[in-house]
Amino acid sequence: MKGISWEKRDEHTKRKHNILSEYLKAWIRITASYFPKIFIADGFAGRGEYVNGEPGSPKIIISAACTEIGTKKCEVECFFIEIDNELFNVMEKVVNQNNTQKQKIIANFLKGNFEDKIYEVFDSMTSKEVPCFFFIDPSGFKDIDLEIMKKIGNFKRPEILLNLQTAGILRNLPQQKLKSKIIKVFGETLPVGAKEKDVLKKYEEIIKNKCGFKKVQHYSVSFDYVSTNMYYLIHATNNNTGFKIMK
Repeated sequence: MKGISWEKRDEHTKRKHNILSEYLKAWIRITASYFPKIFIADGFAGRGEYVNGEPGSPKIIISAACTEIGTKKCEVECFFIEIDNELFNVMEKVVNQNNTQKQKIIANFLKGNFEDKIYEVFDSMTSKEVPCFFFIDPSGFKDIDLEIMKKIGNFKRPEILLNLQTAGILRNLPQQKLKSKIIKVFGETLPVGAKEKDVLKKYEEIIKNKCGFKKVQHYSVSFDYVSTNMYYLIHATNNNTGFKIMK
């Protein structure tokens, strides 16, 4: 995840991470009580933690798993994808240092592009019955692929928490050279004059109608110093309980 400052978290990143942490703890607590195994995948893992010690998503995920798995008879298998070599090495160390339940929690580290490595994750998830949670948090919108979302939707008990950068999408709509990128995300083009609410509504419809998710909702995350939305966290699930917890 290049182009990100790893000195400390921005305020909007803290808000995003708080949503991830609180929901993931509840999801693990519930699913681990009913299933012998669950999967968690972080598609854009980054450094694992910031230079000042604040947690990145891998540290949040492994800490939540260690806290919530407790004495439950459940195995958690995690997948962390990162393309940058330096960030990958730090992230792997951070996760291993914070995994205090190594007998129950398996951490897999995949170095490479999300769009390639996610298919290795799918191949490792040998049972489509197992609950699976995907955190997809790219630094832009161009790495979001509708075909990948469809593959996730094919699992029986999938959950997605995805960063949809509506501000970046709207900014780039007039650029003809990025038309193919928009189609990759939405499966179709969007009108140049589209508004934020149009983009959001269209993507939620696509996640439901083309990817098979029954419940989809969103949370706005604004820029730190102005009240304009920077991006939305899209939560997709087939589970009524998960939908109510996130709501």
